[in-house]
Amino acid sequence: MRKTIPFRRGAAARGAGLLPLLLGALCACQGTGGGSPGLTSDGFPAPSKAAVYDVAVEAVREQGFTLDPDLSAEDAGRIETRWKISLQPFAGKGRRDKLTLRIEDVPGRAGYYRVDTRVERQVNENIEQPDVLAAAEWKDPVPVPDLEQLINRRVEFYFLGPQASAEFRTRYGMDPESGGRVPTPPKPANDTFLGLPLR
Repeated sequence: MRKTIPFRRGAAARGAGLLPLLLGALCACQGTGGGSPGLTSDGFPAPSKAAVYDVAVEAVREQGFTLDPDLSAEDAGRIETRWKISLQPFAGKGRRDKLTLRIEDVPGRAGYYRVDTRVERQVNENIEQPDVLAAAEWKDPVPVPDLEQLINRRVEFYFLGPQASAEFRTRYGMDPESGGRVPTPPKPANDTFLGLPLR
């Protein structure tokens, strides 16, 4: 039996102060494929897809989701949850969320992965009994990009945060002193904003 990689809560807690900065600095791009529009993370290095799966499972559970074992598969790099239901005594306030996450290889970069997260939210429109599950009237689902991005970045942060060792960074072609996300082209030197140079 494969040993599950422990989620380094202590290390993550030490880097928690940097997480808001990381979330603000990283920009998620639109996911592809059918269903609701999801958010796809930037590429990051990891020892294996199985390691990314373990970390993604913990990130999903941290947000209160329960995995559906019949629809989730480590070898396929897919996580799907059951509905997370939160009923309220007022119409239009109760809701339920469902999450699907896929782990993908980064083309042309061996040992690099990205995660594509999609969260669907439905609001209960029942007026007479809004806090009764059997009477719920669920509205059409809408995406929840903030939650999608949070989960993507939690997975990235595990591998790219300050807790990642210099040996880990070196092994996967990263600068030991900097992050390891797939690099983006530098901005042209003549970029300006309101007539002022950006550099």
